[in-house]
Amino acid sequence: MSRLQGALLFLLVALAWPEHMQGQTDALSQSASTMATTPQEDPVAHYFKDYWASLRLDWRTLKRTCDNARQGDHNPKVSKYVRFNQWVACGQDVADGNAYAIDFGMAPAGNGVRLGLKLKDNKALQQNLDSNLEFDGNDSYNGTWTTYGYWSLRPHWFSKTDFLKHEDDPFFRIFGGSQKIQLLPYYGEGEQTQVSSMSYYALQRTPVAVRVDFPIVLHPDKQHRNRQIALTPTVQLGGHWYGLADASSPGISTVNVGLGTNLLATPKYFEQAVGFSIVPSTYGAGHLEQNDTVAMVVSNHHAVGIGGYSFRQFTGNWSHNFIFNCDKWEVPISTGGSAMVTESHCFELDLNGGVTASATDAGNTIPFFLQPTVGGSDIGGILTVPSYADYRFRGPDAEYGTATLRYPLYRVLHKLALPLELEARTDTGKASLRRDGLSIDHMRHSYSVGFALKVGGIPAVDFFYSWGGKEGSRPHALLNPEILGSPLTGFW
Repeated sequence: MSRLQGALLFLLVALAWPEHMQGQTDALSQSASTMATTPQEDPVAHYFKDYWASLRLDWRTLKRTCDNARQGDHNPKVSKYVRFNQWVACGQDVADGNAYAIDFGMAPAGNGVRLGLKLKDNKALQQNLDSNLEFDGNDSYNGTWTTYGYWSLRPHWFSKTDFLKHEDDPFFRIFGGSQKIQLLPYYGEGEQTQVSSMSYYALQRTPVAVRVDFPIVLHPDKQHRNRQIALTPTVQLGGHWYGLADASSPGISTVNVGLGTNLLATPKYFEQAVGFSIVPSTYGAGHLEQNDTVAMVVSNHHAVGIGGYSFRQFTGNWSHNFIFNCDKWEVPISTGGSAMVTESHCFELDLNGGVTASATDAGNTIPFFLQPTVGGSDIGGILTVPSYADYRFRGPDAEYGTATLRYPLYRVLHKLALPLELEARTDTGKASLRRDGLSIDHMRHSYSVGFALKVGGIPAVDFFYSWGGKEGSRPHALLNPEILGSPLTGFW
């Protein structure tokens, strides 16, 4: 938790920057909006001039919001609810502006908390063409780091019909980056590995990819236009470069004597993938709402430079969410007495599951560092069977299922806008060396209880205790990787 405290201190320092940096927001907004490229001005110079104006506008907006919160603290007429919500608004402006965002979240499991800065720029290049640029760099206390950038283009050139509507229009993305993970444990492959066989390795990966998404909204029922199905086919083409090394003690090549060549083999990959996601609109009646999501990806990984490591992979994930609504409550949001009416959830039940199945041609194997893992958190921060250690079981094929029950405690917290939720969850999963091992037999299980702090409608920080596995129990304190965005979100 010391890293969390350090990050909070960083935010407080940002709030205490000199007052002379504050100016007139309206004047800056006007200057930014009227800025135009002259024939003598270089387009690149104009772009950075425009972006710098956006950063200064973010700063002035932040100062105004946080000054209002400070003034509210010294005004006895302002209720504690209003003061609290004003400080929440201040914190949101600190963390996420129009031209920047603070990248704060979990590094890959076992590598601490990442902290960095994200620069972003959204604009219309033409009347029917939107552009989104993003660059990010972050670091963790043990030297794990990530840097990446991507550019997406979204044209608005497609027609719409009553039954088939391109709701969000297709978008084209180019992505590149690099990540160094300093500490990853390896227990071996398959279900029968022992904790005593654990060793460590470091991994660096550098992906470059081009991806096209084509969001489509289906309206199968013309009588009820609010009932729709969002279908998004996706195609991705790119490559991956990997680097492996021993880390900590014992190193992976030291423990696995005689297998060092295979364990440290680092092929380059040329990759192709196609996939789709299906998200129906929320449905239900009365106090019960339901949401579904299904996503599937089929990918081909062709090894370059080192033979014998090419493979194909199928990944499928699904989720079903039950929301039980009870009543509504009000949160005061200003000194004038106005209030925001918010729907209250009695409780939510989330069901999630996933499966990964791999295939290779004769003479090929899948490198261990590209195999899915079950147990604790995986390299992407997804938690499965949390009573076991992170990355505990690994194999070419894997499956998992999770059921999580959440109950909000807003009444206990006097209806504050940042509620806690009680959580109870059960997990099951397994990793297998063969596809025919994907069954409900010999699954690993765990049970967990705890609570979560919600920010922006999602559980942001989870604290819970897990037990039920054959290797003891363990506590968890986790930041949701979706708080400020995962560095590789949207790319496979």
